[in-house]
Amino acid sequence: MKNYRNLLIALIFAATSVFTIGCDDDDDTNNNNINNTNAQCNNGILEAGETCDGTDFGTATCETMGDFTGGTLLCSTDCQTIETTNCTNGCTNECELGNLVCNGDTLRSCVNDTETGCTVWDDYDCSADGDTCAVVEGAAQCVDECVDACTEDTTRCTNDVIETCLVQASGCTNWSAGTDCTDTNQACDMVGGAATCVDTCVPECTAGATRCTGTVIDTCTDPGDGCTVWTAGTDCLGTTQICFHDGTAAACIDPPSGEDCSTAIPVTVPFTIAGTDFNGDFSGDLTMDGTGCLTAYGSDAVFEVNMTQGATYLITAGGMDAVIHIQDSCGASNACIESVDDTITSTPEKFVFSPATTGTYYIVLEIYLASTTVTSYNFTIVELEPTEVTCDDGQDNDNDGDIDCEDSDCTGTALCGDENTTAFCSDNFDNDADGDIDCEDSDCYGVAGACDTESNCYDDIDNDADGNTDCADSDCTGIAPCGAEDTEAACSDSFDNDGDGVIDCSDSDCGLIPACQPRMGIYEQFITGGNDLEGKNITFTPDLMGGYTFAVSDLGMDWFIDPGTSAGATSVAMADSGVWTRTLPFTFNFWGDDYNQIRVSSNGFLSFNTAQGTENYESTTSLFSNPMIAAVWDDLTYNVSGDVIWFDSGVDTNGINYWAVTWEAKEYGATNQAWVQAVLFEDGVISIDYWVNDIGDSIVGISKPGIAPNPTPVNFVMSAGDIIFTEIMFDVAGTEPEGEYIELYNTTPVPVSLTGCTITDNSSTFTISEVITIPANGYLVFENKGTGGGVITSAYPLSVLQLGNGGDQLTLNCGGIDLDYVDYTGVSGAPGRSIQLDPAFYNDLDNDNIANWHLTPAAPAFEVSSVPYAHYGTPGALNAWTITVFSEDFSTWPLTGWTAYDGTTTSNVDWYQCNGCSYSLTNSVGPFLAIDTFNTGEVADRYFEMPSIDMTGVYNAVMTFNHRLGFGDVGSVDISVDGGTNWTTLSTWNTSTNGTHASVDLSSANNVSDVRIRFHYVGNYDYYWLIDNLKIGY
Repeated sequence: MKNYRNLLIALIFAATSVFTIGCDDDDDTNNNNINNTNAQCNNGILEAGETCDGTDFGTATCETMGDFTGGTLLCSTDCQTIETTNCTNGCTNECELGNLVCNGDTLRSCVNDTETGCTVWDDYDCSADGDTCAVVEGAAQCVDECVDACTEDTTRCTNDVIETCLVQASGCTNWSAGTDCTDTNQACDMVGGAATCVDTCVPECTAGATRCTGTVIDTCTDPGDGCTVWTAGTDCLGTTQICFHDGTAAACIDPPSGEDCSTAIPVTVPFTIAGTDFNGDFSGDLTMDGTGCLTAYGSDAVFEVNMTQGATYLITAGGMDAVIHIQDSCGASNACIESVDDTITSTPEKFVFSPATTGTYYIVLEIYLASTTVTSYNFTIVELEPTEVTCDDGQDNDNDGDIDCEDSDCTGTALCGDENTTAFCSDNFDNDADGDIDCEDSDCYGVAGACDTESNCYDDIDNDADGNTDCADSDCTGIAPCGAEDTEAACSDSFDNDGDGVIDCSDSDCGLIPACQPRMGIYEQFITGGNDLEGKNITFTPDLMGGYTFAVSDLGMDWFIDPGTSAGATSVAMADSGVWTRTLPFTFNFWGDDYNQIRVSSNGFLSFNTAQGTENYESTTSLFSNPMIAAVWDDLTYNVSGDVIWFDSGVDTNGINYWAVTWEAKEYGATNQAWVQAVLFEDGVISIDYWVNDIGDSIVGISKPGIAPNPTPVNFVMSAGDIIFTEIMFDVAGTEPEGEYIELYNTTPVPVSLTGCTITDNSSTFTISEVITIPANGYLVFENKGTGGGVITSAYPLSVLQLGNGGDQLTLNCGGIDLDYVDYTGVSGAPGRSIQLDPAFYNDLDNDNIANWHLTPAAPAFEVSSVPYAHYGTPGALNAWTITVFSEDFSTWPLTGWTAYDGTTTSNVDWYQCNGCSYSLTNSVGPFLAIDTFNTGEVADRYFEMPSIDMTGVYNAVMTFNHRLGFGDVGSVDISVDGGTNWTTLSTWNTSTNGTHASVDLSSANNVSDVRIRFHYVGNYDYYWLIDNLKIGY
């Protein structure tokens, strides 16, 4: 005999008696003794005089206290009030209490939920004990031996739920619940021996009936199950006809005459006529000027209809802006019984007409304007129903404003209901009146036999509700636009073509597509009044990474090639706005792409885009929309009529083929001259000579289009103070000169090339021969590597120079211009400690004063290396303070003691920590402070006040920070030395910067115990202010 082990569920209740003894240690009378009967509140026992006590409510429950289905009562602290706060209602029983069923190897017990009072299923996994769930003698239970309950893979219907016989974890089969057909308003039925969700047959229309839906003829068809549906058929537009329903059947016909009263179109109600060009289908033969007739100016059509006294007719003209007239005697000058024009062009003309007598009436339909752009029309006449009975004709038959299933009169009819069944999701009808028909309705997504395949692979909707959308669904395989996302078109269509969740250039498959490469370029945009390239040459040389380096040098006395002197030289007459295509004598590689043709613009640039025009106005937008060489891009024209642009070609002294173009022009509307020659060499080098150039506002450089943002512009020709010395290690702790280093700082907001620059001391000159660019507002370090390789891995080698421990003079020269000079003679050094320029004096004048330099503190925070010797400094970073009064790196948020408030204008934006956001700030590591105007035109006027700072005994302090301010915005720093009563603006910025090192003089706060400092941002251009590395020191 088989052994069965029943699952036992035991509920154990414990009762505890609480005895309370009253004690007294004084002489007062104690009435709370063991013999009294006074009630004790909060002892958990319901006593006389109490409504409740703790969890003792007597016979009261949530159900007896009101309209609740469950929950927990609460007792007030004075034991007088029962509170129903935790009682619940509105839940639904999931099952019949005490019922036991098997779901696979899970035993489901129907129990009461003590929180809600409703029944819920409580599941127990029999397989956890090595058992299986089985029905034994009519009762579901966990048993220790395997019992097959059914034949594997067979199905059955249980209360409209499809159950499938599956092998469970125990190894035996059992029924497992699957699809609940009632979820889709269907029923479970055995079809062909298998349980299947089936629809109840709902005919929509009379088989064979027709109607006009716009210009399309719909026919009522029977797919074979008696459930008739409207099926779209012929579109009359295909035969350049109109759809005409004469009350019996719809047909495509040529537009009938109806031009005037003699050719009026006879119609029978219900009537529909629809087309796309009323002015083309009819002419304007009637000028309705009779009494009561409104004025119209377009074509007209006349209809003749018999109407019955006592009946009510709804007349509607949709599409075009129409005017409708009704006459009982047809004629342009005859009186109009009704004349309707709602004056709103976007809404249909619609009105109700009840004839006074039975007879023939004439309806004149006119388009209001002959020149209107909307000429489609859909004209209908129906007899109104007292209530909406016809629920499938697209008409408001009872004129209550609701059409078909929108009308409550249609509720419960065969056509109107939840649109979530196979029949309703495939009948070309809006059954639930939500504006969406069949598979366009989200209620139909995934409905079997109707919307169970992805019907639209480009709508960002999971049409078949299988969890896969558009191209991620296998149903869309091979259907455009689904496919590989690795072509120019697929990587620029804003669509996830391969269904991997990543779109266009964000998809790694698009990584090699040119349009998905970052924009690349080396360029400078000159503003009015400044151009320093005259007498210079710029040479762009391809590098091994697919980009370019550049070098600027003095031009000398001659062009590379005298214009027009090469064999086979040609020219074109200089024009105000001309562009010419030229074939190159060799294949030229530009940013990795090969070209054999080039377009030459009279406006001083070359383009490899055959579609580019003359572009009279230089802009970085156009620069990075095309692969370009901008020699001197501005609106240029000829000096005198007959000036030419020369094209030369040949072989240079190194045997390399070249092609050159020379402009001799002037700025349009001015006298500024540009004599510029651009030379392309077969090895990819680009050389531009500036013989004469006083064009003040131009763009110079090379570009390659790609994804935003634009690269940072450069400064081709530097000025004194652009690059300065900021740190010098001249006395190392080990064997000199290994470990000696020099730090340079770029004070400009653009990268600068140092190739060809020299650093000179008293006795030697070091030439920077490598291709090196110092970042905008960034640092660069040169270190004597010696034989041990130095200690600063990021530093460039510094050879030849040996810095004197007793003093030396350093000069940085670029392109013949001395950018900076420092003499540290007389400075007392210390082995292994650099001297640093105070961050308050980052300029070429203040760094001449050796008093602004100090020794790096020998502190762990400034230790560069301890092997093979101690080495203190801050190479490649902001220099150390002698004394720091206040600092903030914005790595912790919210800030303590900071206060944000509005200025004169209320702002909808605020200061925040930018931690991994889309903005970047040069010289910032980690989070930084930010405020921005997210939407163009949104005004920001917002302060951010620092905590009070005690500067007692502090003199000549300086506040420094790195920042980036968006174009057109204004940022400022204010100070108050009287506790915030009065404020003074110390510094203001209104130019675009990125990582600029700001220095603010705080000497006005000398020896003040309560110093208040605040940032003030005003912006309305969708830009920002980014701030980091805030320090106050001296």
